Amino acid sequence: NAFENVITYLVNKSDIDETISSIDVNLYQGNNLISSKKELNSAFNNLESNSSYKLELIYQYDLNDGNGEITATKTFETITSKAKPTVSIKPISITNSNIYFDLIVSDSDAACEIASISLYKDKTIVQRVIDLQTRDFQGLDSFTNYEIRVVYQYDLNDGNKIVINTYSYSFNTAKLSP
Repeated sequence: NAFENVITYLVNKSDIDETISSIDVNLYQGNNLISSKKELNSAFNNLESNSSYKLELIYQYDLNDGNGEITATKTFETITSKAKPTVSIKPISITNSNIYFDLIVSDSDAACEIASISLYKDKTIVQRVIDLQTRDFQGLDSFTNYEIRVVYQYDLNDGNKIVINTYSYSFNTAKLSP
């Protein structure tokens, strides 16, 4: 099974006569050997998302028929899934009437699209950003609780179509100094 950054495997060993002398499971990315394991049930971790890998099962057995030890190989191709993008807000400055922030988008597979950035006060929309590159809201009420909602979408091409998520960041503006 291939996931975002992990490939798990289970070797079903059927060897009634106990002729298998060794089993190796190798993981390749392209022609590069990434890792080898001897366990029959394990996982390869810390892999790249949305990448092709080849699992190679090499086993040796001797049927005691005078032909000696035989090496057999089976290979399996797999692709790790794309990483789910995440969005967060890092505030730069919050005053009594403004907020300046950075939008942090973690999207290693370039699947994320920002759909909207909106400012809410008491569940009511106050402002919506027209230019999605804008990273501030101005003209806010002092000493008031606000929430920035970022709607983003992505399609990992995994059969689940477009996924729409919302990230929310709550903050309070500063008190107005007398």
